[in-house]
Amino acid sequence: MKHLEYIVMVFAAALLATSCSRDDYLVEDDGDAPVTGQMQTYTFTVSPDIVMEGDAKTRSEGTDAEMPTRCFMQVLGNGVLSKIENGEQNENGSFVFSVQLPSNTAYTFMFWADNGNREAPTDLRSVQYTPGTVAFAAKVEGLTEKMTDTEVKLKHIVTKITLQHNGVNTFSPKVGDVMTITLPCATTYDISEETVSENETHEFTHTFSESTPMTAATDICNFYVLSPSNENNNINISFRDFGLTISNISM
Repeated sequence: MKHLEYIVMVFAAALLATSCSRDDYLVEDDGDAPVTGQMQTYTFTVSPDIVMEGDAKTRSEGTDAEMPTRCFMQVLGNGVLSKIENGEQNENGSFVFSVQLPSNTAYTFMFWADNGNREAPTDLRSVQYTPGTVAFAAKVEGLTEKMTDTEVKLKHIVTKITLQHNGVNTFSPKVGDVMTITLPCATTYDISEETVSENETHEFTHTFSESTPMTAATDICNFYVLSPSNENNNINISFRDFGLTISNISM
């Protein structure tokens, strides 16, 4: 009967791990240490790092609108990719995942978080990004036996762009005036390789809600993009009948 129990365990573990030998699963357990291949529960507490990297002047401390509202996890190991798991959100903004996996096995744990509302991704190696949303990612690699209760810090993978009037001349938009900003944006992110792909041109618009003249340096609007893989890009701005191109911007 004991051998039969181990056989059942082998079939359960084979759903996520296929490389362990039959002898691995027949190692006796002393009651405390996990047996190689024995199914164990692992918990991850995932929270965002809301301070963006870069020059101190452009750092964001994170407002409610800049916090992720959902988080996903996917596990890659032994040539097997797990289904997407949805994290349970805590009051402090973190997300909790619990997953059962064979112990003492190496995996890559991938995490994605955003504040979008498009359909959940199906593969975190190819996440479709929605321009204008905040997005975070992280990956953790290692043996599962060392990850019984793991804290994961998500990092910003987007660029926050702020359009500012420099205050040199008076700028007097009217209520309802629209400013259009066109720039390149990557659309796909691979968490396993930490790379972007499939660049396209995206258009953002800002509608002015008041007619107060701007006479000093003033932020007009800001938005998020997934930075393209190429270093230098052009941003086009149009307002009424005027147009401006800002060239060779590193994002």
